[in-house]
Amino acid sequence: MKRVVKRVGIGVLVFTVVVGGGLAGIATGYMGGLPKLSAYKDLGRDQTSKMYAADGTLLATLHAEQDREVIPSTDIPKTLQKAIVAIEDSRFYQHNGVDLRGILRAVYVNWRYGSGEGGSTLTQQYVRNSFIKPEPTLARKVKEAALAYQLEQRYSKDKILEMYLNTVYFGEGCYGIEAAAQTYFGKHAKNLTLPESALIAGLPGAPNLFDPYVNIKLCKTRRDRVLTKMVEQHFTSAKDAAAAKKAPINVKPAKLPTDVAPSIAPYFVEHVKLALIEKYGANMVYRGGLRIYTTLDMNMQKSAEAAVFGTLNEAGDPEAALVAIDPKNGTIKALVGGRDFNKNKYNLATQALRSPGSSFKVMGLAAALESNISPGRTYDASAPKTIKNGDETWRVENYEGGNFGGQMSVAEATVWSVNAVYAQLAMDVKASKIAETAQKLGIVTPVPSYPSIILGALPDGATVLEMASAYATLADDGVYNRPSGIAKLTDSEGTIIEVSKSQGKQAVSQNTARTVSKILEQVISRGTGYRANIGRPAAGKTGTAEYKQDAWFCGYTPDLACAVWMGYPEGSVTMDYIHGYPPYGGSLPAIMWQQFMSEALANVAVSEFPDAGNVSYINDGVKVKVCAISGLLATPYCPDTVDKYFNPADVPKQSCNVHTGPAAPTPPPSSGSTTTQH
Repeated sequence: MKRVVKRVGIGVLVFTVVVGGGLAGIATGYMGGLPKLSAYKDLGRDQTSKMYAADGTLLATLHAEQDREVIPSTDIPKTLQKAIVAIEDSRFYQHNGVDLRGILRAVYVNWRYGSGEGGSTLTQQYVRNSFIKPEPTLARKVKEAALAYQLEQRYSKDKILEMYLNTVYFGEGCYGIEAAAQTYFGKHAKNLTLPESALIAGLPGAPNLFDPYVNIKLCKTRRDRVLTKMVEQHFTSAKDAAAAKKAPINVKPAKLPTDVAPSIAPYFVEHVKLALIEKYGANMVYRGGLRIYTTLDMNMQKSAEAAVFGTLNEAGDPEAALVAIDPKNGTIKALVGGRDFNKNKYNLATQALRSPGSSFKVMGLAAALESNISPGRTYDASAPKTIKNGDETWRVENYEGGNFGGQMSVAEATVWSVNAVYAQLAMDVKASKIAETAQKLGIVTPVPSYPSIILGALPDGATVLEMASAYATLADDGVYNRPSGIAKLTDSEGTIIEVSKSQGKQAVSQNTARTVSKILEQVISRGTGYRANIGRPAAGKTGTAEYKQDAWFCGYTPDLACAVWMGYPEGSVTMDYIHGYPPYGGSLPAIMWQQFMSEALANVAVSEFPDAGNVSYINDGVKVKVCAISGLLATPYCPDTVDKYFNPADVPKQSCNVHTGPAAPTPPPSSGSTTTQH
């Protein structure tokens, strides 16, 4: 490849970085003492990093054992070199270490779209991984610029690319291209094909996100993006790229972990570790002697594990995941991501995207209130119901085919999770408003704009962490705090690298959040979530996805938010009765939530939800005892009865026609409704 570099002064490079960060006025302070490459040595003096819980308990040591084999550039296929340049630094052969155009583009994208677009070149990335310890962003960027410029004066572009490809982290413990080729495809790097090269080239940007062992769908999307960029850069033909996109992803079986899993909160430790690798690089996390002070509450973590593993404890039981968050600042207090980390590192709390079912109705309720739709508005609750959505027809069933009949308010439909009412509400609120509100509340995974999302029919789903975060936003008067497990980060000598500071953002109005809370209190006190009652003010919502493949209970008090999910990791297995309980959100997930929250808040003073104004419409009307399953007047044979409120004209006239003999001995299903996929 032809080397084309325009030489500019180092002062201009520093000015470029500083202006790119929007801090031009500080540039002068750095100009007098620019670092020299000769003063730096490769970070080969490995130091073990340590991670601590909030009370100082040592959670894990992150050591420096690495899978790495250095190879010359002649053993790195040109297709791989071109692929990494195309996706990571398309102007690699035009800049001199720092790319002004790339920085300005990143600044614009970050300002315009709020994304984490980076402006670092491959040379800067190599410098960051090999020479610089973590420190405040501006200082690090200035050093990166100065050292990257000097590196480019000392070495050729091809040599810098070779050094980069031999040191960059490709995930799964692989440092360098040879280790990555052996790990993922069982071959030497020089034998990689075009689709294999594109897959590996896509990993350094986010190794855990695009890991083929974790999410094959995202991995393929990333691989195909690399191929598209290669065509744009004229590094490969459109024909060859199209053929490569059709190639299946056939990675070799994942390696068994060589290190011993942390004995305490292993999935939480892994979540924090991966977040740090994303931000500072694997070299620094494993070799930099960091001191990582986390937000994990040891007592809450023990309570979470006891609630999950004490409930689902037999062979063949589904798995469960739990995340608890402090609503006031977004800190993660407890996290259970699976049953056995040594057997499966896949984090069901932070990586698994699952259908949230009716627990997502809360997003629609908040969107309705934000649109000035009163929760006292009534709709026909009968089902099945056919709703026209443009040229399409949407058929909606109520939970277990229940037909509540008559008019029902939005508030009451929330308490009993009535799909028919919520489907009509979605048409009035508009799908785009529901999607927008969900993402403001804390759902990071893209949410499409079609009406059935109000019933949880999301094509990609959501993680347990996202759902806990969204409910935490409601618990904090509508203020969204980005969830984090890191409280403070220092180097081995105690110098502070970063301190987590909550920067809450008002996602929905205070009155909306308080009204939602008052309605969700009724879900627990007398509705589908009655098994989650913890004897103090609490709000929550049940959820059961279509075909009973996912069951949820998400809820909160003013002091703590928690989401619990239950299902099989495979994602397409229908659950059956478990320990005598039906596979609904209002059964075992609600029970696990109740057990955890009771223990976690045992020594916390009881807090009331703030006043939401006039919410008397929740209990307006005539109170009637009905069957929880049929919705009709209760008989002596109904195994589960509840008190419901009706407008006088809508009081059921018919007695339950489901239970006409002795009540069944098994516990009744009592949960959120099944979603009807769109």
